[in-house]
Amino acid sequence: MYGPGGPLQSGPTRVRIESEAGDPVGGGRSYEYTAENAVISLDRWSGNVVNLTITANERWGIQLAPPDNIGQLVPGSYEASRTYQGSTYPTWIVIDKDSTRSTCRQSAGRFTIVRVEHVPDSKVEYLPYGVLAAVDATFEQRCTGATGSLRGTIHWRAE
Repeated sequence: MYGPGGPLQSGPTRVRIESEAGDPVGGGRSYEYTAENAVISLDRWSGNVVNLTITANERWGIQLAPPDNIGQLVPGSYEASRTYQGSTYPTWIVIDKDSTRSTCRQSAGRFTIVRVEHVPDSKVEYLPYGVLAAVDATFEQRCTGATGSLRGTIHWRAE
């Protein structure tokens, strides 16, 4: 299976999140999610944003949005991302667990879309950016005023 950026890594969907001490979102813990211990879903219909939800003992939301002007999601590194606030920042990152959004209203970070695959021939008029079939990404977020960061990897495949 190939997408822009080369061959996609095989294997089932999994998400790893590592929180340093001083990170208010992850509480200094590590988390590993697969189909065995969580429901991991990605909004496939927005082919230009990673919008991932993890439902397990806790509920996570991970949103990685490159600049609007790139169109369809493509591999690349996106630095100095900020928590989305209206249209203030064209590139943004929001990672929260359960109700931690109020503890991390502002954050800075970065993410890399390592590999991505879109469903072939998904040029549907009302879906201008296509449909996502696979995404590999890394991310880092630091809440304003926090002493620790939250880092992770996403390896998502459509079932």
